Amino acid sequence: MSLSVREISRRLKASARLMMSGRTSTAYDDEHVQYQLWPLSPVADRQDPRPRLNVLVNTLSKQKAYGGVATNIYISLKLFEALNAITPWRIRFLCFGPAEGENLGVDIAHREGVDISHATYEYISALANSITVSANDVFIGSLWHNYYKMRPVLEFLAKERAAESTPYIYLIQDYEPSFHPWSSAHVLAQSTYDDKFPKIGVFNSEELMTFFQGQKHRFQDQFYFEPILNRQLAIHLPHVTPEMKQKRIIVYARPQMRRNCFFLVKQALQLWSETFENSAAWDVVSAGADHDAFRLATGQEVKSQGKLSLDQYGRFLSTSAVGLSVMASPHPSYPPLEMAHFGVLTVTNSFASKNLNNWHDNILSVDVSRPDDLAFALGEQCEEFERDRRTGFNRQSKKPGYISGAPMEFINPLAQLLHDKVV
Repeated sequence: MSLSVREISRRLKASARLMMSGRTSTAYDDEHVQYQLWPLSPVADRQDPRPRLNVLVNTLSKQKAYGGVATNIYISLKLFEALNAITPWRIRFLCFGPAEGENLGVDIAHREGVDISHATYEYISALANSITVSANDVFIGSLWHNYYKMRPVLEFLAKERAAESTPYIYLIQDYEPSFHPWSSAHVLAQSTYDDKFPKIGVFNSEELMTFFQGQKHRFQDQFYFEPILNRQLAIHLPHVTPEMKQKRIIVYARPQMRRNCFFLVKQALQLWSETFENSAAWDVVSAGADHDAFRLATGQEVKSQGKLSLDQYGRFLSTSAVGLSVMASPHPSYPPLEMAHFGVLTVTNSFASKNLNNWHDNILSVDVSRPDDLAFALGEQCEEFERDRRTGFNRQSKKPGYISGAPMEFINPLAQLLHDKVV
């Protein structure tokens, strides 16, 4: 019996669904989370008693990583450096993705002067999920589903260290339950903050920690750090002048990330182009992630530049006059802070405990996140620039440590706490 191409395709898809979900029918939306929850399989290693810091990341690719991965690695390297100042530690990177491209960990370590020449790297998947674990292993990671992968390891550590379990260092860079609508994924993400194992919460901003406290989540210990300007971007900052600024709006757009509110961004730009009298004289450029080009009322086409290199991004920040970046999250978000400190008159949104008016005078944070409110704010910022192109340079940062790279004061206390528990 000969089969049509369509029938062969149907059978292949059914077989794939059977392998992934145990059914030949399509997995329901609420079940998609299962593909992220495969567990690590710990194997006891009692040969090397030296303490080891294990860094959990989804990629080490310099080309594919966004700011959250870089922050995860940066914090981990600073912690490793502080631990080694007390007693020798090892470091291991556990990557839940393939080895590809330039290694971001090596790149950041070189830039920060941290010696990881003896670091080990393990690339783990659902099909090759075993890792060696000793009682003196400490794990630091972000992303809620990576915590779920870690649960069998935490169980193992609890048995190995019966007197006192080693806490998991939970680097929290957003309120991740809200990455998902109310669903299994939402409640599972939320449960990682209140799970039985001891955890140290390290929060990316005071605003985010304040939000978590309002949600009644409790950690064994908690610390926070303030965002700072990426050093590769900071290289451009001394060279930025008012004369470089063009009538251009730089927009941070990631359609694949719902929290970046792509619909709101597009609608705000459309309304701005219809209502701002001089909108035809302005260009609009989008950066962040690829998306289809779209046309505004005045005929300008908004084309995506996709994920820019830091040098490319620095040049766009240096030459753009106005910025738009929206995020439905209590985390401050990096793009509006970067824009504002580059003299870009920036429009963003407030959310829960977050109000970025407290960060820089160049930021106009809209309390009600509707397209017309955002469009009106964009018009105001464009008018400010047209009145005086020096406006973005006359306004002040309210967080001087953002540019100077203020030391992360929590690192040494956290290192000492871990040393006392492990060594």
